[in-house]
Amino acid sequence: MTTKVERLFKSGRRRVLKVMPPGYAMLTNPQIGSIDEPVAYSITDNEDHTRIDPLYGQPGQPGEEPTILKPGEEHLIRLRMKHGTQAIRITHEK
Repeated sequence: MTTKVERLFKSGRRRVLKVMPPGYAMLTNPQIGSIDEPVAYSITDNEDHTRIDPLYGQPGQPGEEPTILKPGEEHLIRLRMKHGTQAIRITHEK
């Protein structure tokens, strides 16, 4: 089992940012955003599932519930960047 993290472009092109082995964790690049919206995500591959935790720009901010992906499931997040948004697709592969 692995977790694949891809960046999606408006043109339909995709770029694989990372293929994560079990037990590996990564942090999406945090950018300036509003306090009421997650500006970064922690992504962890846990062998049988992928855990996505929203993180906030302000220390001590309460986090939302994590998203748990089972094998074959995918999740799309949009990171707010200084010049628009960036779409990231996270897939837990069998």
